[in-house]
Amino acid sequence: MLEECQSLSDAAAQVALDPECGSASVAAKKLAIETRLKVAARFAPEKFGDRVRQDVAGVPGAPLERKITLDPEQMAQLQEDEKTALETIAGKLHP
Repeated sequence: MLEECQSLSDAAAQVALDPECGSASVAAKKLAIETRLKVAARFAPEKFGDRVRQDVAGVPGAPLERKITLDPEQMAQLQEDEKTALETIAGKLHP
């Protein structure tokens, strides 16, 4: 399927360079590519999808714990007022 999308993309590039062809042909090829990629994402989301996976773990029935971890490099990029705001929020979440 990816090879087919690549060939459609190449054909669209050739059509776009031809001054006698209208933009409708390029738009049709773009639609064909997008449709194939959407179908691929639907059937193989791990490989072709844009999905973000979020794992939630914990004791069933217990409230979830919120944990935010920043490494030292990330902390160094924050401004002082941002660090203060994070400490304030953390204090409210974990009194």
